[in-house]
Parts: sequence; structure tokens; C-alpha cells
Amino acid sequence: MERSLCAARDALAAGRWIDARTLYENALQDAESAEACEGLSQALWWLDDVAEAVRMRERAYVLARAAGDAATAIRNATWISRLLASFGNAAASDGWLARAESLAEEAGPTIERAYVELMRAKKAADAETAECHAARALGIARDFGDIDFEMFARSELGRALVTRGRIDEGMRQLDEAVAAATGGEMRQLPFIGDTCCNMLSACERAADYVRLWEWFGIVDDFCRRHHCTPMMNYCRTLFGGALITVGRWCEAEQELLAAAAVSDENYPSMRVAALARLALLRVREGRFDEARSLLTGIENQRSAAEAVAALELATGNAPTAAVVLRRSLRDTAEDALTAVPLLDLFVIAMLALGDAEQARVAASRLAAVAERTNRTPFRAFAVRAAARVDLDCAAMERAAELFDQASMRFDAAVCRLELAEQMAESDRDTAAFDARIAFDAFDRLGANAHADRAAQLLRSLGVRGRPTPRSAESLTRRERQVFDLMRAGLSNAEIGERLFISPKTVEHHVSSILGKLGARNRVEAAALPAFGAK
Repeated sequence: MERSLCAARDALAAGRWIDARTLYENALQDAESAEACEGLSQALWWLDDVAEAVRMRERAYVLARAAGDAATAIRNATWISRLLASFGNAAASDGWLARAESLAEEAGPTIERAYVELMRAKKAADAETAECHAARALGIARDFGDIDFEMFARSELGRALVTRGRIDEGMRQLDEAVAAATGGEMRQLPFIGDTCCNMLSACERAADYVRLWEWFGIVDDFCRRHHCTPMMNYCRTLFGGALITVGRWCEAEQELLAAAAVSDENYPSMRVAALARLALLRVREGRFDEARSLLTGIENQRSAAEAVAALELATGNAPTAAVVLRRSLRDTAEDALTAVPLLDLFVIAMLALGDAEQARVAASRLAAVAERTNRTPFRAFAVRAAARVDLDCAAMERAAELFDQASMRFDAAVCRLELAEQMAESDRDTAAFDARIAFDAFDRLGANAHADRAAQLLRSLGVRGRPTPRSAESLTRRERQVFDLMRAGLSNAEIGERLFISPKTVEHHVSSILGKLGARNRVEAAALPAFGAK
């Protein structure tokens, strides 16, 4: 049996998940043991069989308890808590973590106590509490000289510090941890995955996209070399969200669709995060029906609040948006960076409802974050909020410049459009100039609703708005995808299945395509030259 376990351990360490599963299963046929059950659970987790991985962890826990092996029991109880959290079963997850904590207190000093603290950090309701638990885990890891736990703890601590607005301090912790994770010092692949995801999560919160691009490439390469791409599922969701922010929408859609697909059965909470970001992209594209469809069933999830509020505002339902935002902000720490996009939308909602005082309070919170962090993206949000409250054209122009500096093209164009609308009566030439800049940016991005709004303003100013050439080049990216599938002879239902949209939405796109191309029917449209969807 020992020989079988040794071979199974080697396979697991080498990332040969199928071999490891087979070898551990063979070992269990010889004799049941906590180690074999735990190893099989790890292999199953990497193979995305999460339900069976939980069952094997539970069996490993029972066997460890029967053998009086406290460390193994604590480790498996903590892992069960983690896996159940991925299923969205908060009550059971909390119960198993409490059990692990009780066992750790009874067992005395043990490195497994660090994992309990790290899970407490992950589940903390606020960044301050997360920082405390991560710092305790770091202290335990140092006492035991365990590099894996130390770097995992550093990354968790760094993320908490970033969330609290202590960005430079947090990023130093994260940079060191990910360097150790991808440089060969850390050995436990699940901990490496957590460390890397903490970095990408912190980068997204801090709007530090340069650091995110640089580390994402290194992490992605590491995962491919070590056959552990499953740990990239949530990382890809984070990456997709960042791609939306900087206007790389085609890439964002690909990353988020992939993340949602692989998270469908085994990681419902991760799927919610991917769908929420994809819905936010659809809102920015002006595809509101698709956004609402993506959000159906997850509207009350905290991670979907920004997308839900953005959709309600875009469709003229400010009261509902305000309710969603108030609830989310109530559960978000005053100084947390995660509040920034919610506060930005809350300013819009309050102004739409005529509550300038509440809008001013939210703008002040954004200003406090900007002052504390001194980061360009947060200064841009703060300046724009103040400009909206005070109808300050100079401030709105400054916000556009700051968003441009941060490579946030959509937000910069929004500023230009709002500036043009403010100046339409007092300075028509300047208004036309800014409206044209906004229109061009929206048109390139595929933000159709905003592009239409800019075109309408241009027409009111006596400037030619959206062109209507009768060629395929006038189509949006999604319309080009639909058009190519039309030419291939696919029905609306088949096109919808291929592109993950409803037949009704396909019908809408087909109607738009025919209008733009000046074609009376699909046959005439199909006679145009083919081209690849961009």
C-alpha cells in the first residue's frame, strides 16, 4: 500500500490528476486511509468533480478523527468549508469552519491553525477583520517556517490592505507572495492558486491594470506548465472585468463566457461573478434585454449589485437602482475600494431622483477614497461625481482627462458626452467637438445606446450624427457575428445557441442588420461579401 501511496503522491505533485485519481483509488481498494481519501479528493478537485471531492474530504475527516490525527482532521474540515462555500452553501461552510476552529483550539499549536485563520480572512465581512485574520495566519506560518502558508497569508493580507485603501503597502505583500508562488518556492498548488487570485483581485479593486496585465501573463503561463488551469477560472473572471474597464470588450466577452461555462456546475458563486460582469458589459453595449436575462436569478447576489444597478439606471428605473445600491453600500465598509463603482452609480441615481444632498454625500465618500489612495482612476471617479453634483463643466473635462490617463475609454467618453450635453446651449461649437469625440469612442467600443445618444446630440447641434452606410462595416461586432452565421444558413434558434443569446434577440439583430445593409430579406443580405466577426 505504501508503494501505491508514494506513486499517487508523486502524480499529484506533478499535476497528473487522472493518474493520481487512479492511483489513490487503487490504494483505497487495498486499505482505506485518511491520506488516500484526502489525496483522491485533491485529484478530484483538480478534475472539477467538486461534489465527489467533498465526499472524499468528509471520509478523510472521519478516518482522521477515529485515528486521533487532529492535524489531518483540521485540514480536511477547513477544506470542506472551502468547497461548500464554492457551492454557495454558507451555513454548512460556516459549520465546518467552526468545527475546524474548535479542533485547532483543542490541539494546541499546529500549522493547520493558519489555514483556519486564512479561511476566516476569506469569509470576513469587512477588510479590517480580514486583515486581522490574515496577520494571525502569517504569524503562525512564520513560527512554523512554512513557506506555503506564509506566502498565502501574505497575499490574503495584501488583498485586505488594498481593499482598505492602503494600496502600496498591500501590493508590496502581494508582489512578494506571487513571486514566490510562480518562482518555485511554494509547492502546494491550491495555495499557489489562492495567492495568484488574491493578486488579480486586488489589482482589479485598485484599478491597477498595468500590474494586472503583467502578473496575469506570468500566472497563466505557470498554470499551463503545471497542468492546473482549473485554478484560473476565477482569475479569468477578474481579468474579464478589468478588460471591460479598459475597453477591450471582445477579449472580455471571451474570458467571461469561458469562465461562466466552466463554473456552471461546480462553482456557482464564481459563475455569478462571471455572469454579473458579462451583464455589465451588455449594459455598456446597450444590449439591455441580454443583460437582464444574464442577471435573472442572481439579482440579489452581492457581486451582481453593480450590474443590476447599472441596468436599472440605463433603462430609466432609478428608484430600483437606488434600492439595490443602498443595500450594497450598507454592507460595504466606508473606506473599502469595492464601494467606488457603487458610489459612482449612486450619485447618478440620487440626481435622477432629485436628491442632490445624498448625491453630494456619496461624492464626498469618493473624494475621501481618492485622497487616501492618490490613484488616478479613483481621482477620476471623484472628480466626475463632484462635476455631476455641481454641474461643473471644467471638473467634468478634468474627469475625462483622468479617465483617459487611466485607459478607461468608456468612462472618458461618458464624461465627454455629459460635458457636451451641459454646454449645448452655451457653447455649441465646444459641445459639438466633445460630442463627436464621445460618439467616435462609443462607436469603436460598440456602446450602441451611448453612441445613439451622442449622435442625437450632434444632430440637434446641426452636425451629422451616426452615418448609415449600406455595407457590412456599419455593423456592430455582435451583428457581424450574427451576419456571418446567417450567411452560413443557420436559423435564428441555431444562431442563438451558438452565441448564447435568445432567438428573439437574434431576430432583433437580424432586423437591424437588414436595415443597415439596405436589404429586404436574408437572401439579399447574404449576397454581400463575407468577413470575419471582430
